[in-house]
Amino acid sequence: MKKTVVLSIIAILLAPVVSQAYLETIEFDDTLVEGESLFVVVTGYLPDLCWEYLGDSTNAYHQTLVVYIDTVEIPTDDGCPQVIVPYTVQAVFPDLAADTYTLRIYERRPPLTDSIQDFEIVVTGTVSNDSTAWGAIKALYR
Repeated sequence: MKKTVVLSIIAILLAPVVSQAYLETIEFDDTLVEGESLFVVVTGYLPDLCWEYLGDSTNAYHQTLVVYIDTVEIPTDDGCPQVIVPYTVQAVFPDLAADTYTLRIYERRPPLTDSIQDFEIVVTGTVSNDSTAWGAIKALYR
């Protein structure tokens, strides 16, 4: 099932004194069938021109699928104009085996505390169409 998680809407207007990068939405399917790929779209924004989007990367280890988003604050003596700078990250984790996974969105944002969001992804196995499997299913109902 397609899932969209809204993390912030107008947080920048509510807290302009402490500027930081914000994750805004995370879109993904939380239930997949074995062999399918997990597609993740993350949107966010930088609250002013003193923040810079450095890039993104992915990593898969054991049952944890991680999307890293790197932003950094670079203060200047001239001040930071309050201009919202949006960004979008797209990630793919291909050919997942049947299992339960943790999708982790990890926003690294020095000098502030990193932001970590975890979600559960369930990948179900496929049912074989051969006659043995069908016979076993019919036997359950006899």
